[in-house]
Amino acid sequence: MNKDYPSYPFLKDIPYLPADVTTTEVVKDFVATCDGRAACNKEDLQGIICAILGMRDLKAFKLLKSHDKVNFTKGQKVAIDQVLRHLMGDLLVGITGEKNLYRVSDKIKKPTKVRPDLPNEFKFRVTGEYVNYPSAKAVPCPEAVSLISGNRACTVTLPDVATTFQYILNGQDLPPRLGKLEPLDDIAGGKDFTKEFRQVVHKELTRSGYMGLLIDDDSDTALTFVVCSQWAKDFPTFLEQITRPWFRHWKLDLVKFYAEIEDHFGSVATVTGQPTMQLLRQSAGLVDRPKDTL
Repeated sequence: MNKDYPSYPFLKDIPYLPADVTTTEVVKDFVATCDGRAACNKEDLQGIICAILGMRDLKAFKLLKSHDKVNFTKGQKVAIDQVLRHLMGDLLVGITGEKNLYRVSDKIKKPTKVRPDLPNEFKFRVTGEYVNYPSAKAVPCPEAVSLISGNRACTVTLPDVATTFQYILNGQDLPPRLGKLEPLDDIAGGKDFTKEFRQVVHKELTRSGYMGLLIDDDSDTALTFVVCSQWAKDFPTFLEQITRPWFRHWKLDLVKFYAEIEDHFGSVATVTGQPTMQLLRQSAGLVDRPKDTL
């Protein structure tokens, strides 16, 4: 693992609140343990404690006061200092040999539930073991979501979005059965279109009410979703359908992306994609049909 710990999520700067009476009491006890003379109000301290409690189901997370992925207020930064000074062992446990990497302490025995203080954008219920999520912005990583509307959630990753766009921009034929692509030396154009695609996918997915969400990880090469498990296999086809106007707008060949699905047991399945518009041209006899090399 390198010094930036890329495989672990950051503690987000979003204010959090207790979601039930038990959690309110747990947080109250933690607040009382801290220094009441510190230059942060109880709301900031409560928010940071609740945010940490929301990470209980994760193996580890990064806690940094200053980073390009977080923008903590002055009060929140002081609250983090209070937690690190007074609640180590009881709330937080440091990961041996790793700086700024923590997990939630096993000393917390009571069941807790927290919620980010954000407007609700979902048309369904999205929950982790210890947190209720109102929007995709609040979800730190796919593993943090366990249920969608009471159904088991799984991760759907489109690993080659930027590379696929670059093939299209280069005028290179894609395989009829689209799987993992050979990497290209330069995918700068593909990355630009991936950023645009990310925005329209989030908008259309939220508006559709489909039981899935796009993880807000800022990747410019891949897209990662959390989807209700029974709909995950059909998700790439659904994604192709809702983004057709966007492909037409940019005069890009419509494509169904290759996808990898991982369930909560760690099992991975793949869904073959297809270059939809390319295949339509070939079936119409407008271009020569390439051999299927897969």
